[in-house]
Amino acid sequence: MRHLHGPDDMECGWLGGRTVRIDVEDEAVSAFVVVAPEQGEAIVSVSQIATSRGLPVGPIRIPGLDLDRKYRLERLAIDERRLGLAKQQPIWLEGVEVSGRQLAVAGLPMPILNPETALLLHLQGR
Repeated sequence: MRHLHGPDDMECGWLGGRTVRIDVEDEAVSAFVVVAPEQGEAIVSVSQIATSRGLPVGPIRIPGLDLDRKYRLERLAIDERRLGLAKQQPIWLEGVEVSGRQLAVAGLPMPILNPETALLLHLQGR
């Protein structure tokens, strides 16, 4: 997990990209992804706007990535209080490598977040 303290802490080699709103079945959750032009890197934002009616939130499918590329997923720690009180969170929060196809089709199971908090993920292509 990488800690962010300011804009200089991001090591992205790109400043723009394609922004895609991610469809989420839970209206208490908002998510989007910004994918670099060559699809080698992406930032995902997941925001828990309010308390969800059902927990946990289903998997979030991430569009716009290179389906045949592997991505290293890293949580960007903006504040440890962002995660909810659940004793067990998805193992991928500690970092994992997955294919763009898996992220687009199966998605990622989301951790339980407290209302009015967010989670940032950095995906780095391999």
